[in-house]
Amino acid sequence: MSFEKAKTFLDKYRKEHPFVFYFLLTYLGGITLYLIIFFIWFADYKSPMALNEVGDFLAGAFSPIAFLFLYLGYRQNSEALRIQAEELRQSTEALQLQVAEMKESVEQQKLMGKIQETELEERHNAAMPFISSHGNIDVSSDLYGPSGQQFKFKIRFDNRSDNEAKNVFFYLGDDNNLPLSILSKNSNRNLYSPLTGEEITKYKSQQPFNREIYVDFENIYGRRFKSVFKLQCTFLNGSPQVFTEDLGMTKYTQPH
Repeated sequence: MSFEKAKTFLDKYRKEHPFVFYFLLTYLGGITLYLIIFFIWFADYKSPMALNEVGDFLAGAFSPIAFLFLYLGYRQNSEALRIQAEELRQSTEALQLQVAEMKESVEQQKLMGKIQETELEERHNAAMPFISSHGNIDVSSDLYGPSGQQFKFKIRFDNRSDNEAKNVFFYLGDDNNLPLSILSKNSNRNLYSPLTGEEITKYKSQQPFNREIYVDFENIYGRRFKSVFKLQCTFLNGSPQVFTEDLGMTKYTQPH
């Protein structure tokens, strides 16, 4: 190490650690002064000190410096550990902040998802057709039938809304499968379904009977619904009376 580098290092160390620098300077200066005084006035050059005595002197003279540097090393390690602990604490706080931000982001995404789901439901509800049903029994002549008469349920479906029902499937409680159709807004459709043998027997004997029918359909956005109705035939003073009970509408995704 050159003199300039050594001087620069000592100046930097003096500024960073003034107490240690001046303590060492004073202590080493005191030892040097002591040695000078000893060699000038008290040394006996005819009988020099034994090597073990010189070693004991040096050990005693420099042991405080050893303890000083041990203490300084301890302080330096403690400071390094403190800095590491502080960095770890800051890193932990940063991670906790990131976790909190992620939780907030997740909550916001959930809220946005709920808002979008609510908006979607409102849009589907706003485009939902409202279908009602009414029925009566139609008796007509049938020259070729076994009884000479034909008995049919006459069922009317009304779309009493400003929304079109698409891909409408009517189930009238018999084996007649009608093709998919459209029930336009504010329109109706009349359908006929023959009474079964059991229903005809009850009708002729004026016994009440009922039949469940349904209609499933899609709104303009493709969501499918199912409306179920019950046709109830009773008799009042020998006259047939047909009542329709609306059993409600639900989402319907099952095949026909």
